[in-house]
Amino acid sequence: MDFPITDESQIINAEIISAACEEIKAAAERFSTCSELILEACDECDAKAMSIDGATMQGTISDVSSKILEYQKGITNCADAIAAQASSLAAQQRAAYQSYLNYLAQQQAGGE
Repeated sequence: MDFPITDESQIINAEIISAACEEIKAAAERFSTCSELILEACDECDAKAMSIDGATMQGTISDVSSKILEYQKGITNCADAIAAQASSLAAQQRAAYQSYLNYLAQQQAGGE
């Protein structure tokens, strides 16, 4: 019989992956919060106050901030998907390892 997992150290650590994904989501949330503050500033300032050499940056800054908010949602969805896949894979690996242990136990019981 061929077993893909023959040692517990071969099982991925889904907890570490999930924790890393939570850190990614937290960083994305911080960018999102900053972006929301920039959007508020754009709303409160007039175009002249947001201009450089006579050209307003209000629309550009607002567009960039809006994109950051959009990307934050994508990053969060991606991090959630990675964590879910890691958890699923770890469960499959634990099951494969348990099958291996059961096989060994049967072999040992049969050999006694």
